[in-house]
Amino acid sequence: MRRLTAIALAIGIALFTACGRQPAQTETTQAAASQRAADIAQTVLTETEQTVSETQTETQTVTATTTQPPVTTTQPPVTMTPHTSLTLPDPQPPEVGSAAFTARRVRVNREYDQKFETTAVAVESRAQLRDAVAAVRNVLPDDIAAYTDAWFTTHRLIVITLQESSGSVRHDVRSVAYTTDGVQVTVKRSVPDVQTCDVAHWLLFIELDDTRLRGGDPVAVTVQ
Repeated sequence: MRRLTAIALAIGIALFTACGRQPAQTETTQAAASQRAADIAQTVLTETEQTVSETQTETQTVTATTTQPPVTTTQPPVTMTPHTSLTLPDPQPPEVGSAAFTARRVRVNREYDQKFETTAVAVESRAQLRDAVAAVRNVLPDDIAAYTDAWFTTHRLIVITLQESSGSVRHDVRSVAYTTDGVQVTVKRSVPDVQTCDVAHWLLFIELDDTRLRGGDPVAVTVQ
């Protein structure tokens, strides 16, 4: 469209120039004028083509500059690690070996017609201690007052009940040893030659200086 406009403009200028001259002009003069108009038209046409060419080149350059490569959104595959189960070790029994202890013996009064069997129980709390002595009547509060909940945080207790035909018989706890499934207590029984004729009921409190023993663990008692 610009090219046709320029050509028309050049022809118009040439015709205007030719028509504006006097009739007395010679044919030579008219020919020169026509040639000049043609030259002007050619010059305008050439400049127009150069302008159009430059415009196209700029357009191509801008287009090439602003073209962006496609964005790659592919993500690497996610590798899932298999779940590893946690295996906990089996609870281990108390360590086998001798235990540090302190023994205390308390005499309690019972009716003669009541049977007083030998029993032994491991205790790890004051509540368990109350249950252990509940069947033994005439146990004084002072007999178990020292065994508080705070005491059981660092100690354990073994309660043994014994019955003797004479109050003259004495008991000495010789050893306390942990076994693979509980604890073994050895008690030495001393019987004098001369005895009283009173039936005696005893509570043995064996205080352990550690917390390896658990309430309800088996307690085996050997009386020698």
